[in-house]
Amino acid sequence: MSAPDPQAQGFDGTGELEAGGDTTEPVKRAILLRETSRTEAFSDGVFAIAITLLALNLAQPVAEKYHDPVALREALLSQWPTYIAFLVSFINILIMWASHHNVFNVIERVDHYFLLINGMVLMAATLTPFSTAILAAHLGTDSAGLAAGVYSIVALYGALAFNLLWWWAKRRDLIEPLVPPSAIKSVTRRFAIAPAVFTAALVLSFVNSWASVAMFLVVIAHFAVPTVRKHTLDEAEDEIIEQVEEDGPPG
Repeated sequence: MSAPDPQAQGFDGTGELEAGGDTTEPVKRAILLRETSRTEAFSDGVFAIAITLLALNLAQPVAEKYHDPVALREALLSQWPTYIAFLVSFINILIMWASHHNVFNVIERVDHYFLLINGMVLMAATLTPFSTAILAAHLGTDSAGLAAGVYSIVALYGALAFNLLWWWAKRRDLIEPLVPPSAIKSVTRRFAIAPAVFTAALVLSFVNSWASVAMFLVVIAHFAVPTVRKHTLDEAEDEIIEQVEEDGPPG
């Protein structure tokens, strides 16, 4: 396979990097790895904060008010909407983080607009504790439909941002060249599921809030179970490692 175009990677071919002879390509790859690693590390921090903030919605019963086991049990059970919202949101952010990590496993480099779109994905993660708090406060009430609608809008925004991030990576050739086209197509189809399901959840929120929340379980099941296709992101990463071990870095 031919080596990636240096200009496409942000190198104009006239700088000091070109004077390194055989060491030029490893230097370039080291710089690209550093940039993608910084982006992923920053993103991991945002996901970690967002998933931690979810726990703030779990109210602790006041000891002075619920001093006997029966009262404490009733107080804990009365928070069941909060538990449901927390569980769904925790798994949702966890899946977002896992998908984000898998994408970065095959991202060779990043550019300015990729960073901005990645920020849009992270904004969806930081909005999730807010939408979770609304859902937890109103689930099981007359305003549950509106709360489910707000939750669905935030999730839909996140799914669209994720698809935009992957589309930009494909359009700008930011993906590792050794990733097979079949893997890219498989991931594209896989990511396209979430916006469709979240749109359905938004529509259902006007009819039945529980049906809307149930749609999120579909997305959770879809992304939690590894795909059975031959080429997945994990398999593509393994192919990259095997290819580098056999032939050395592309160059």
